[in-house]
Amino acid sequence: MLLALFTGLRFWEGMELDVRAVALGAALSLPIIVGVTGLAKISWGPINRIVIDIERIISCFQVCTVTDLIVLSVLAGLGEEALFRGILQPYIANLTGPIPSLLITAAIFGALHAISFSYAFFAALVGLYLGALLLCFDNLLIPMVAHAVYDFLAFIYLLRIRRIKNALPDS
Repeated sequence: MLLALFTGLRFWEGMELDVRAVALGAALSLPIIVGVTGLAKISWGPINRIVIDIERIISCFQVCTVTDLIVLSVLAGLGEEALFRGILQPYIANLTGPIPSLLITAAIFGALHAISFSYAFFAALVGLYLGALLLCFDNLLIPMVAHAVYDFLAFIYLLRIRRIKNALPDS
């Protein structure tokens, strides 16, 4: 919020709060989910490192309830998108244009998620996608919802479904 005041960007003015935007944001989380699911099936060094990084991070959230995971996901979606797509991307676009801004913001997003180089690269790709959503739809709510839904589904899969699947004996 301080950065918004400093830059003069009122990111909330570009949000149209409607059911269609929420539904579209939720639906547009699916390409990230499909991409991550597909990557997880590839046995390759950098991908394996991302999986290890994610499993290390996710273990911190094992004590969370589903409500906790919803709150975390919504806060991450709203907060990170307000900062990266609502403030940084438009601010940089005013200096460089929309495409360089998209690339720079995605690189910053990746760098600030740098648990490892592989994870930072993955996060930058997600940031590129979320930034493209903003450019395509000109409604910050869409990448916010896409980010929050992706985070929540990833939490549920990694903490609940995958854990149960790994605990079942082989047939």
